[in-house]
Amino acid sequence: MAQNIGILITETYQKKLAPAQAVELWEPGKREVRVKVMAAAQNPVDWKQIDYNFGNLPLPYINGFDAAGVVDKLGEGVTKYKVGDRTAAFSPLGQGAKYGIYQKYNLARVDGSILIPQSLSFDDAATLPTAFWTAAIGLFSLIRFPLPLEGDKLAPLAQAQAQVEAETLLVWGGSSSVGAMAVQLAVASGLRVIATAGKRSFDYVQSLGAEVVLDYHDVDIVDQIKALAPNLRYAYDAISEHGSTESVLSSLAHPASEVALVLPYAGTVPGHVTRHQIMSGAIYVPEQAAELARLGTLWQALTMAGRLIPHPVRVMPRGLDSVDEGFGLARRGEVSGEKIVYRPQETEV
Repeated sequence: MAQNIGILITETYQKKLAPAQAVELWEPGKREVRVKVMAAAQNPVDWKQIDYNFGNLPLPYINGFDAAGVVDKLGEGVTKYKVGDRTAAFSPLGQGAKYGIYQKYNLARVDGSILIPQSLSFDDAATLPTAFWTAAIGLFSLIRFPLPLEGDKLAPLAQAQAQVEAETLLVWGGSSSVGAMAVQLAVASGLRVIATAGKRSFDYVQSLGAEVVLDYHDVDIVDQIKALAPNLRYAYDAISEHGSTESVLSSLAHPASEVALVLPYAGTVPGHVTRHQIMSGAIYVPEQAAELARLGTLWQALTMAGRLIPHPVRVMPRGLDSVDEGFGLARRGEVSGEKIVYRPQETEV
């Protein structure tokens, strides 16, 4: 019988996480599957939950949101999967250690997971979940651009373009994992995309489909945006700190402008701008069941069509036992333009 080990958080503000230790081999409940985790992708929120003690984590806890692996066992009522299927999943926040990604086996909710093709590696697939949900909620649930779907398949690009009437979207931070996903979702939806990034990331962001990429370091960045889109109405701020939101707000000129933000903003928002605060974890509240299904259909369609370019990955050595090093890199601001990925099955017992 398989044995499970994981990175267990046992106290608030815990300083050291490794080595992995024995944890329960979870039994999947109704509409859940147990997953043999082949790749676990790190997000900023993972270490911030520990350092700032937010999220009401019920200790002991295993955190993390983004994983890909192989379906190991089916729970009651599961028809979407069979044992052995390849999957990527977005874990719910604060609902127990069983969903955390920093372990060899975790549980995934069927409605927050997708099948992944053989052409997509586990490492690459693990970079998708949080980025997809954060970008998709901002664009399709809050700003409410139409989904580029015909049933459960992608709509032809010309049809998608007709639905959005050739609107322009500004994506601030187009080389971040969420920003890169926002660019791709916007392009699939028929939007014209102007993105900002550092110069070394221009080629990458253009490869995602952005029509124009501008250097956010430029002192005249707002003037450049206004020249390209004089009546800009829509923006997605994938950074939402260090002055990005102020620049985004200054770029919006349409009398009914809208902006989606990934972090809270305490500054003044002009009267002509509607601000949307993205809370991706809230997609699992019961009231959002229809939206979870709607966006999940889009995630599955885009993935199976090969339309999502994964974020570049940096695989850490020694499986889960390198988590302290990975979190340390993020704390020091040494992670840029890549996702840190761990392979739990490579963890030595």
